[in-house]
Amino acid sequence: RAGVLRQMLLADMEFARHMGFIIFPKRYLPEAKWDRDAMAAAAKAIKRHFKHLSAELGDAEWLSGANFSLADVSYAPFMEFRALIEFDIPENIEQWAQRMLARPSAAATKPAQ
Repeated sequence: RAGVLRQMLLADMEFARHMGFIIFPKRYLPEAKWDRDAMAAAAKAIKRHFKHLSAELGDAEWLSGANFSLADVSYAPFMEFRALIEFDIPENIEQWAQRMLARPSAAATKPAQ
């Protein structure tokens, strides 16, 4: 449980927080109003987080190993918008994101594009 809680906190502090600087402007603001410096800093932080996340995930199916958990759920809503970060995502993270987003619960709550 401690490992799942740690991953949930990292998802919030090191991923979701930074994704907000990218998702919100790209979805809701005209390009002229984007804070490109904040977006670049967020992308840099996400890239750094993905390095650690990729190593932790390894070749496991889910963050906690064989079982889908709240650690994975913490990432799922933001992974829906991963194309907005405009850099190559490590292959194991991309495959993990696809598995998460293919789950019936994720598909049922997919936001309108």
